Amino acid sequence: MDKNRIFLIGAVLAMAVIVLFGFLVGVQPQLAAAAAAQENAAAARAKNAASANVLAALKRDYATLDVLKQQRDALRQAIPAGTDMSSFIAEIHSLEVAHGVTLSAFTVTDGQAYLPAKTATPAAATATTPATTPAPASSAGVNSKNFTLMPIQLTVTGQYAKVLNFVYGLQTGTRLMLVTTFSSSATGAGPSSDVSASIGGFAYVLSDTPPGPPAAG
Repeated sequence: MDKNRIFLIGAVLAMAVIVLFGFLVGVQPQLAAAAAAQENAAAARAKNAASANVLAALKRDYATLDVLKQQRDALRQAIPAGTDMSSFIAEIHSLEVAHGVTLSAFTVTDGQAYLPAKTATPAAATATTPATTPAPASSAGVNSKNFTLMPIQLTVTGQYAKVLNFVYGLQTGTRLMLVTTFSSSATGAGPSSDVSASIGGFAYVLSDTPPGPPAAG
């Protein structure tokens, strides 16, 4: 092999090394940067799409803001932030007049802190009896610190049908009341005589004040 051929081969190898070095130093970093830019652009597009969905949901909620406020106000009348017994008694007197009964006693005892219902362990299902008992509903925003049950006891007198209508009005009125006990007895001997009915149940209070930190032990 003569010197010219050796020189030519060496020159070709040198050029190949130069090209490879140039690719490693100049081109490959650019390709990596372009790939990273594409990934960043895809992530930005995904984030923008998610933000657009949130914005659309906010716009829909804002469009129904007045309706939501009305619902909030109605719920706040049903379960006020305080006992508000004066309004509740006024509502009861309105029911008394509307249904033609006489309220002879009304008692409110000290409020009881709400205790969340415990989820019972479901019994094993069988081939003929599937386990379909629903779990009690609960909310982290309702707890023993801000939700109070107010025991209510009433005594009314009137015709039995009118007393039942009065009880129905109690349970469907503006202020939420859950009737848990009911008993009645006749006040006279005739079939059309009045009855005296004892009605027990609960009204509710949901405080706006968030619970404070637990006391140090």
